[in-house]
Amino acid sequence: MTRLKKGSSQAKNYMAKLRSMKAPNKMKIKGDGILSDAWDYIKKGAQYVKDNKLISKALTGAALISSPEYKPILTAGSALASSIGLGKKKMKKKMLV
Repeated sequence: MTRLKKGSSQAKNYMAKLRSMKAPNKMKIKGDGILSDAWDYIKKGAQYVKDNKLISKALTGAALISSPEYKPILTAGSALASSIGLGKKKMKKKMLV
């Protein structure tokens, strides 16, 4: 193979040919299909619920205003939601060295 001069039209054509042979981007394209778009919205909704701790807050609030017979169940549900990452964020302790 001969060396091509940098900036020459032959080098530009060769590089364009190499780029066109490269595999296409694997990025997710909107409108890929109804099911994939619906799944994207479900994931966004679940992330919103997780980020705003809605499940834990709702269960805690319901435990405060409900009758005493449901309070232990709702409190346990709130604790379970917190333990799987859907509850309040705990403060990280900084270690002094």
